Amino acid sequence: MREWSQHSVLWLLLMCSAACLGEEATLTQDETLALISTLRFPSGVEVGFEQRQLNPLFSRVSTQRGVMLKGEGLVMRVTEPRVELRKLHEGNVSLTRQVRNRNTPGYRNVTRQMQLDPERASHLALLALEAVLDGRLSILQEHFSLAGTRQGEAWQLRLVPRSDEVRRRMSRLWFHGEAEQLLRFRSELDDDTGGFSHFLEVSMQPPVPADN
Repeated sequence: MREWSQHSVLWLLLMCSAACLGEEATLTQDETLALISTLRFPSGVEVGFEQRQLNPLFSRVSTQRGVMLKGEGLVMRVTEPRVELRKLHEGNVSLTRQVRNRNTPGYRNVTRQMQLDPERASHLALLALEAVLDGRLSILQEHFSLAGTRQGEAWQLRLVPRSDEVRRRMSRLWFHGEAEQLLRFRSELDDDTGGFSHFLEVSMQPPVPADN
């Protein structure tokens, strides 16, 4: 019989206590790590998403919609309001957009690539998303203070950057989900009034499993 890991045992105990009591339970650090290690994002399946963003440069919340696909990295194809292609893989990100040609009719694709820098808040948020999807716990522990709660099968994770400099640009990250599915990802920056000067939230709609 295959031996169970410490995280597997913790996860089983966590499932029993939270599901049976039906009350919100605060997770220990080990339980939080165990939860992350069990997450399963559908591989090779298109998942619809909606991204909402509040930026101080704009007067309203902007919305984008599209589909994402996890295979060798994470691919996000934005379909509304304009087409974009984003790829996140092994700490690198690329963004492809259509731009109008300057001297000839029509459009061309322009791609920008960069390696993510954990000292930049927006980059660290993407590194955290990739780490959660891939179960790379060491990255999360290095750059964040982690906490979690669970109620039944619903759960949430709160990640607070350890770096003072990063916290000036991003107060925290949230991951919300149910069972083994990640359903929502959000980054926040607090303002001085109890609200947010900036947030970015991605909600996902995983496919419904077919009945057997």
